[in-house]
Amino acid sequence: MATKTLLILSILLAFSCSGPQKPVEFPPTGAKMASKEPSSRPRHELHWAPGAVTLDGIDFDIEYPGTTKYWDDLARALASYSTPAKKVYLSAAPQCPIPDRNLDTAIKTGLFDYVWVQFYNNPGCDYRSGVSGLIAAWNQWSAYLPEGNQLFLGLPAAPGAGAGYAPPDVIANQVLPVIRSSKNYGGVMLWSRFYDTSFSKIIQPAVCPNTLHHENLLISMV
Repeated sequence: MATKTLLILSILLAFSCSGPQKPVEFPPTGAKMASKEPSSRPRHELHWAPGAVTLDGIDFDIEYPGTTKYWDDLARALASYSTPAKKVYLSAAPQCPIPDRNLDTAIKTGLFDYVWVQFYNNPGCDYRSGVSGLIAAWNQWSAYLPEGNQLFLGLPAAPGAGAGYAPPDVIANQVLPVIRSSKNYGGVMLWSRFYDTSFSKIIQPAVCPNTLHHENLLISMV
């Protein structure tokens, strides 16, 4: 079965067990969304040049300013462009402590197709708590996500990519065999392509072991 790579506006790398997807094409006149709130509220404007590119969706990697305000509004506005034939994909990259200080309200809308939680840079829920701590943090997120959202294990692809680095053999042999049984398991997200010299190759067979063509599991984000 042929597969396609989803183009989601962000900078990260992810594996997925999902099958082929159709791209979304925005209206020929271009799409624009602007805040109608007073100028004290940050404006969110999105412009697409007609015919310039096929964009599949938007990734919310929001780490500042530490407020949940309006991100749910933005998610609903973006999701409104979806049609049965042309879906707009939404993804989010929250920190692993629950609740996320920026994205919690947005995530609770249930509109995010993919949630790649950053299980790093947070000592209470990354590999510095050991394999058992990492799996426990995963289980908390698995139970927390709305129905229908796919959960990804976000990891640093090298020691220099983030604190709480876990060796790829540990992930492949001790973590993935456990978390794959989660009903909302989606795969693994790595930060980032720049740091990923061998990590993805080592873990790839364990991401979806029953899939024959592992190269079809890769989703590239630019």
